Amino acid sequence: MQIQVELTMPPQWLRLLDLDLREPMREIGRRLETSVIQNYNQQRSPAGVAWIPSQRAKKDGGKTLIDTGRMLASLSFVSGNDWVEIGYPQGSKNIPAWLHFGVPKNNLPAREHLGVRHEDEVMIERTVRDYFTALLA
Repeated sequence: MQIQVELTMPPQWLRLLDLDLREPMREIGRRLETSVIQNYNQQRSPAGVAWIPSQRAKKDGGKTLIDTGRMLASLSFVSGNDWVEIGYPQGSKNIPAWLHFGVPKNNLPAREHLGVRHEDEVMIERTVRDYFTALLA
């Protein structure tokens, strides 16, 4: 399960302009990673919808989707010149996908944890704008 943020400027324009957006893309990736961690800590979706507490969290007094912490610890991002992906490494047995979307036949509710919040959209816009402003200064 991964989310992607892509620039609307066609990559060929970036190549023609010989722009190197790797650093702002890394910054966006770091901040999106922090945003997903906040979703876990606040027990809510990127849209602000509170998660239904899991049976384990109710029983143990812990947090939903945080038991051993392995899944959250495996959260990572990769980025390139005009893209950022954040998610869990391949081979994680697709666990985050069924936790994210839920499994209705097993009465497992969706607990969206990956996504772009409104604040993230503002941050992405500001990061890219600051990059271009610095180029023109």
